Amino acid sequence: MLEAIKSVREKEPEKWKPMGEVERNLMMKIAKKKDIDKLRQNAETKKIQKEMEKQKAEEGLKKIGEEKKRLADEEKKIAMELTEIERRNQDEISNYERAQEEMRKREEEKMQKFEQERQRLLMLQQEAERRRQEAEVSRYQREQQEMRKMIEEENKRLKSEKERMAKEREEIKRKNLEIVRKYQEEQDTIKEKKEKEESAFTKEQDRIAKDIEKMLKAYQNELAKYQKEQDDADRSLEMQMKEAEREKERRNREREEKRKKELAMMEQRVTEYGRRGDLNVDRLFSSIDRHIGIPYRFGGDSASGIDCSAFTRRVYREQGVELPRTSREQAMVGMDAGNLLIPGDLIFFNTSIQGTISHVGVYMDNNTFAHASSSQGVTKSSIRERYFSKRYVRANRIFE
Repeated sequence: MLEAIKSVREKEPEKWKPMGEVERNLMMKIAKKKDIDKLRQNAETKKIQKEMEKQKAEEGLKKIGEEKKRLADEEKKIAMELTEIERRNQDEISNYERAQEEMRKREEEKMQKFEQERQRLLMLQQEAERRRQEAEVSRYQREQQEMRKMIEEENKRLKSEKERMAKEREEIKRKNLEIVRKYQEEQDTIKEKKEKEESAFTKEQDRIAKDIEKMLKAYQNELAKYQKEQDDADRSLEMQMKEAEREKERRNREREEKRKKELAMMEQRVTEYGRRGDLNVDRLFSSIDRHIGIPYRFGGDSASGIDCSAFTRRVYREQGVELPRTSREQAMVGMDAGNLLIPGDLIFFNTSIQGTISHVGVYMDNNTFAHASSSQGVTKSSIRERYFSKRYVRANRIFE
């Protein structure tokens, strides 16, 4: 049972709470059960020895009675110690359950704080520029690392506590074995004096065996009850985790749908403007010339650094058209220009290993287009160059 629990928790440790206290209690109860079984076997062995020595104990009847009384007192003392151990076990189980409840509340508070922080990051992603988004993502990753460190420290603390409890369990086991050893030595000293008391002694042994059997049954019932409660707690935790996963998927779908609606609205506005207005070619070429020479910077949108989609966005902004931020999203607006290109058409390329649109430029004339190159910054290139001709995907026209 214990090995099965360990195996399941080692497969997905982030989904399980620490189980140091549960493992410790289970091992203690298993050790107690073994000790009781050993006592029972010793009692059976003594019973056989008494049958062989029945004829030698007639003269020691009175002394045997006194010894019997002393043994009964010793057994009561052992029973009281066992009762005290069971009470301490119950207290430890209660303390563990309270600790688990406090840990669950702390985890819920952390999840709420984490969700609030994630919502704030999402709002910043919609309002800020690429550089600010990257800074927020880095900060979020650092917080995640700090949270993982806190969890690791808590696991170390629980591990040390488990080792301490294991040492205490070994000490208790050693004391119990010492008591059993003394009891066995005392039995050996009186085995020559017992003979005629076999009948009474047998009845007393039967009573002791019945008491031990009752105690064992009560222990087994308690263990079954505890295992049932633990199984119920595991199922409840699993249901909560599944509910959190479903909530996460639902929010992701909502964000994706919202983004698609925004792109659709932007595409509709661009299309309507393209139908109403005309492209000012002179203003287009003048805007391109002003940007020539600006260095390339991924996610940049300023004179100190700019990427390909920000360049086309700034050029078309001077025409009164607001394009989406990325090249993949810009490929979704406008209409297909076909093979006959005119000045102002957006031309798209696949320059990445993912096999999707990853670069955009503005067509000028005579197979020339302007774009923000990762190696040369904003520059003009020929669409017939081998590099671009192999990676050309399509062209879109904003103005009809």
